[in-house]
Amino acid sequence: MKKRIFVVGLLLLFTASTSVFSLGIGAAFGLNGIGDENTGGNIMLSAKLDQLPMVLGLSYNLDDPFSFGLYGDWQMVRQPLVNFVNIYAGPGFFFSYTDVSDDALQLGLRIPVALYIFPVDFLELFLEVAPAFSFVPEIDLGFQSALGFRFWFN
Repeated sequence: MKKRIFVVGLLLLFTASTSVFSLGIGAAFGLNGIGDENTGGNIMLSAKLDQLPMVLGLSYNLDDPFSFGLYGDWQMVRQPLVNFVNIYAGPGFFFSYTDVSDDALQLGLRIPVALYIFPVDFLELFLEVAPAFSFVPEIDLGFQSALGFRFWFN
């Protein structure tokens, strides 16, 4: 009986906590002309909870060579800029693996700065540029950039 009450309580707590958050799921496409550092690919999938200032993403390269990556950003600033245009910025990290490169693993820090808008309540569009400091396999400074969207679910 106590186990049942405990399980029902956990289910109620999980249901209540997930209904409090909005979830943003989206994609971004790397802009080759603006950035030269690799987040692991030229298409990125991201997820964000509205109550947490963290964005996590996976990336994949659609071209040769095969590569994938992981990135995470802590959005310390997320506020209106002018009218309907907003800005977010904060520190982040990136990790990527490329199949055919001597520098197969890449690890570094980044500072994404993005402009974003909500043309409708459930759709976020953004343009992001991030200075990137790579320290594995070698120390290097570059830029990453992406154009993307997120759908928000309540």
